[in-house]
Amino acid sequence: GFNVTNFALMGRYWFKDAKNYTWAFRWDGWSAITGFQVNSMSTRFKSDLSFSAGTNPSEVTWDPAANFGISSNTYSIPFGIMTGITLLKFWTLSADTGIALNFGNAKTEGQISGPITNGTVGQVGIGTLDLSSSGQKPAAFAGRFGLGNQFNFGPLKLFANAAYSTPKVANFTFGLRWVW
Repeated sequence: GFNVTNFALMGRYWFKDAKNYTWAFRWDGWSAITGFQVNSMSTRFKSDLSFSAGTNPSEVTWDPAANFGISSNTYSIPFGIMTGITLLKFWTLSADTGIALNFGNAKTEGQISGPITNGTVGQVGIGTLDLSSSGQKPAAFAGRFGLGNQFNFGPLKLFANAAYSTPKVANFTFGLRWVW
């Protein structure tokens, strides 16, 4: 199983207004960005497994049932600045940088467990691999740099963004925006 939920409420304030230089070129000014982002992800893996070593008649086998997963819940408050240019009133290129305050955790949970048998003796015990962890916290502060590309169709915007955050997180997003 796999479950992902992402939600964000973001705001943008222009502290240096956009300026049209010609009908074909506009500098989009400087703006500040902040908000609140929620990211939740969980995975579950369930399967019967089989491992063996040795040769008959003393072959050893382990036939466990795997039932484990990963869960992550993070919350971020980003702060950043953004600028860009618009060409021909249709194509916008942008760049942004900033930091994010991060909270939450990620952990593994579950186990792999099952009987261990020997071809000569029979069942010799139960083997269990505990996969549960106490959890890890995200970096409290993360630096961020992003580049954006957007096509403007009136209030409908088709966008694609690439970003890099510390420590070693790269992402790519695309979608539609409705702006009023």
